[in-house]
Amino acid sequence: MSSFLFIAVVISNLAYAQEDSQELAFNFKKGQTIRYQVHQETSAFDSMGEFSSSVKNKTRVTKEWKIIETDINNVTTIEMKVIALLIETTMPNGELLKFNSELPEGPLKDSLLPFVGTVVAKLKVDSLGRVLEVIQCKFGKPSRFETEPPFAAVLHGQKIIPGQTWQRKYFATLEPPIGTGEKIGLVQNYIAKSVNKQIVTLNLETVSEKPFKNSVEEASILQMMPKGTLIFDKQKGLLKSADLSIDTEIKDVSGPGSSYRFQSIYRESLLD
Repeated sequence: MSSFLFIAVVISNLAYAQEDSQELAFNFKKGQTIRYQVHQETSAFDSMGEFSSSVKNKTRVTKEWKIIETDINNVTTIEMKVIALLIETTMPNGELLKFNSELPEGPLKDSLLPFVGTVVAKLKVDSLGRVLEVIQCKFGKPSRFETEPPFAAVLHGQKIIPGQTWQRKYFATLEPPIGTGEKIGLVQNYIAKSVNKQIVTLNLETVSEKPFKNSVEEASILQMMPKGTLIFDKQKGLLKSADLSIDTEIKDVSGPGSSYRFQSIYRESLLD
């Protein structure tokens, strides 16, 4: 082998080794703007004997994260704006409540329009996607970012290989009207389904850390227990997409013979 070819092979192998050892972490840059499109549909069904009712929601959100600052410890300050919002809620009596930020009108206009186009959240996060501090939260409670990480996943910051697993343990807070501030321990299990030079495919499942005390507690926490697939772009250091779902039925929630079923389909995609 010529010396030139030998050097070329060595350089190629070193480059591959460096790429292969890349840590699985977010790569935020000051001034960066990141936009995601979110589509979610949920249905909640209650039944007791011959009587039943349901509430259905469809939500379309375009959200924008702005990277404000990143320090030497990889602590990043981020802000979120809702750029566009469409909500359709079908009440148990069949009434449809609708809000569209592009054509704002109807009973939801006054309560929802102020959140469109303005900063609704300001957080400090680390390179794994964990929320370190909630500086500002105008939409929902600050505890929501414990169950809903801003970029869907919490990574491990290590070399990623197929079949690798890790966990995230945290507490979900049952805020009113669902609860009175109770905290329930949850565990998110991650597994690296596939890994290539650019894309990592992760499977995610959320489970309770301990058995539920009763069916009422389980029903209260259902909407916080998704499972599904996350696609991470290693080259960009960003979540590319999330495809999560929930479909669980619980018996005897409101008494013998009753049932409660919650379904959710959640899709989030990075907008280039």
